[in-house]
Amino acid sequence: MRPLMNKEEGRERLLELGEILDRVEVSYFLILGTALGAYRDKGFVPTERDIDIGFLYEDFQERLQPMISFLQEAQWSVRLESKPFDRTRVLFAEKNGVKADLVSYVKYKDKRFCHNTDPSLTYAIVHDAELLEQRELVSMFDRFWDVPSPCDVYLGLEYGTHDWKEARDTHLSKTRVANFLDKEGINNDYLQQLDLSK
Repeated sequence: MRPLMNKEEGRERLLELGEILDRVEVSYFLILGTALGAYRDKGFVPTERDIDIGFLYEDFQERLQPMISFLQEAQWSVRLESKPFDRTRVLFAEKNGVKADLVSYVKYKDKRFCHNTDPSLTYAIVHDAELLEQRELVSMFDRFWDVPSPCDVYLGLEYGTHDWKEARDTHLSKTRVANFLDKEGINNDYLQQLDLSK
């Protein structure tokens, strides 16, 4: 498990990430614990360990190369994850001890999903596509951020209808679906259509 994040350093890095992503002109939104903190606490949750930012897969693919360039210019270390689809879908970034997971959600029928990056844990985080495609604004650290909308519904699905409302030692996602879909479950024509990087 990652150590707790230094909150002041995390604040600086999140603001820097926001500036970089705005310069890249990519659509993004806060997810998971970062969205929870922004919506409930107007800051990070007490047990924050990293920064979580979400993208629709097609937006992520279209702007991936500029994202990498801008992050590296700003001295962020970058690592890409492409499993299980052999197409980059997660960008891990780190600077000054702060880790950020930049996660894209693939659309399949009426769902959007992202597989866990650890091949020994075969689950995907799955949401109704509409929930991630609609956004609302929350204020945190003297600026506005997009979050899934309605955010209280998103957080209720992620952490439990009432559990998200109170600070806890840990908040585990409840949207993990074991063996949701692998590349054998999506035909190649569909994957080619999704691969905007070519």
